[in-house]
Amino acid sequence: WAQAPALIPVANNTIAGGPEAFSFPKVHDKFTVFNGKYSGEDRLEVYHGTQLIESVSTTGSIYTYFGDFDVGSSPERYAVALLAESSAGKSGIFVHSGNTSTDKDQIVVELGSAMPGRNETFAYLADPSILVLEDEVRVAFMAKGTTDYRAVYVGTSKKGGPFELEVVVDETSGIPGDKGYFFKCFYGPQVTVDSLVFFGSHCGTKSIRGPVDDNGYGPIEAEAMRRKVVGSTTAADHVLKVDHLDAGIFTVDLRSKAIHPVASMSAATKVPGKGNETFTSFSEPVVSGSFAAFAGLSSGGAVGLYRYDSQRHALTKVVDTTDTVPGAGVPYSDFPRGCSVGADGAVAFYAVAPSDNTGIFAQDAAAHPIAKLLDMNTTVDSHTLDYIGFGAEGYTADAESIVTYLVLLNSSSPILGVWELQHIRGESQVVV
Repeated sequence: WAQAPALIPVANNTIAGGPEAFSFPKVHDKFTVFNGKYSGEDRLEVYHGTQLIESVSTTGSIYTYFGDFDVGSSPERYAVALLAESSAGKSGIFVHSGNTSTDKDQIVVELGSAMPGRNETFAYLADPSILVLEDEVRVAFMAKGTTDYRAVYVGTSKKGGPFELEVVVDETSGIPGDKGYFFKCFYGPQVTVDSLVFFGSHCGTKSIRGPVDDNGYGPIEAEAMRRKVVGSTTAADHVLKVDHLDAGIFTVDLRSKAIHPVASMSAATKVPGKGNETFTSFSEPVVSGSFAAFAGLSSGGAVGLYRYDSQRHALTKVVDTTDTVPGAGVPYSDFPRGCSVGADGAVAFYAVAPSDNTGIFAQDAAAHPIAKLLDMNTTVDSHTLDYIGFGAEGYTADAESIVTYLVLLNSSSPILGVWELQHIRGESQVVV
């Protein structure tokens, strides 16, 4: 990792006409996307490096509301899958494509439309993720029907054609290793070239650290609650989903539909490096290339981050709360927002630690010592940090950079914005 990564401003609220608040940014290749909140409107803003190349407004001709989103790209173009409400009054999951000869928006699935092969309609949609290939775009999402039927779908568009939906896993699918339980809750499905990775369980009764289910809320209201548009220093809910029965991280082969546990309660997966300890809860997974990563809680009480290499079928620990912060000698307290993983297998993460050691850290796939990239002692243009907002999809191996939301203390009012840590690769550990 680099000795001194460059911290470059992408956008902030001190720029004339700039956003008043920001979502946590997401990055793929050199494309950074975030939801910027302006007076009276939201804008989905797309940057190539530090250059704004597109701003899609909720007061424009396409959308009236944005919810959760995901960004994907190929060398020639980018595309964003987003929960939204269109100006034509349609609510659902859309794909907004840019950097193409003819920019266009396609609907993947509309709320209230018929569920393929079932005598019911889509009543709830959540967690869109997107994969952009040369001649194909795939979008995975979780859905509920009007009878509370639940499933994970993948919609596929070939050469710009309409999206065709396919059920990949649903509530009729048995949980591997279990004695009769079936999946009922699905979160965070991530689609790859040949598989789907997801958090699945038989659901639960309550959550200690955050909402387990969105029952009782419509798709737009629920996503508005979950959207991380941050105008203050309040942290998001913890990523761990606790009190779920037979929870785990699973993969599905897109051809055979065979389901395999990456780590699960029903399979009593041993926590790497913890002897006979097993996992008791998990976060949603993040995926890039052949790598997946997630947060987990061990039966011994340690919260940790874990990397899965699908090519080697290897699960390894990145870090947990029994480890110490590099150069500080104090233990990590928590990893409340999970992590990001690159196609190179490197994992970047936000960690809470005592004595201003809270910050952004990273480890490469070879499991070299963890590097500290940024902490609360870091100054930005002579300003002290007040808040660091980094979560899933904040790291990209292609551009070797990290994007993060920051709040800087200022004499008049806080400076809010998105910054990029560039040139993060090097031969030695960061000294902040």
